Amino acid sequence: MENVDKIIIDLVKHQDFARGLFDINEQFYYLKQETYIRDLLLKSLNKALINTLAIAEHPRSYVRTSDGAALNMGRRDIGLFEVNEGRFDIKEPIYSIEIKFYFPLDLFKEDLKDLGDRKHHRTDLDDIRSHWYRDIYNNKTDCLMLIICERDWVDSSCVADSPNRNCTIDLVQQHANLRKKLAAYITDLDCDFSNALRTSIKSPASISVDATTRYTFLLLFRR
Repeated sequence: MENVDKIIIDLVKHQDFARGLFDINEQFYYLKQETYIRDLLLKSLNKALINTLAIAEHPRSYVRTSDGAALNMGRRDIGLFEVNEGRFDIKEPIYSIEIKFYFPLDLFKEDLKDLGDRKHHRTDLDDIRSHWYRDIYNNKTDCLMLIICERDWVDSSCVADSPNRNCTIDLVQQHANLRKKLAAYITDLDCDFSNALRTSIKSPASISVDATTRYTFLLLFRR
């Protein structure tokens, strides 16, 4: 759905979204922020969409075991549902979004030697790939949003993030070749992400007045 693709791009570019990121990073700088950014996007979508409802962690897929218990088989970070006369079909999303949040070393250890070592980076890559191909109610991911977070203040913080996760990696321009390699790994195709957006914010003030957090949003849309 090209219209939804454009809405997502415009929302991520908007100054209101940047302000939302600032608030998230002020309060939750010590956490991986995937859930909070998902909720920010969810609220933004519900303001922008007409006759369409965005719901977090839905649809959910499950099977019944022999004893009647429900076994969770997966869910979507955000599902979009068409609303007709106040009703929607919970098993028929018209659009599905998956969101993944990483630090640079989670993904690029083998490609940039000076970024240090990250033992489990291959697991991270395979996890992204599986989310792109996973079916839920015969519905594949329509938008995969990868968020790469860089923090230049971790050396002076008491946060339990490894300091070597602070690194400058410009996936929009300087390291675009890495971005393309990542897209090719996810899709099994010689391709690039549909869009790459970068946002820098001054935050959190409680750590340093000069603190900067950089977010790179890599958007892959199913064509």
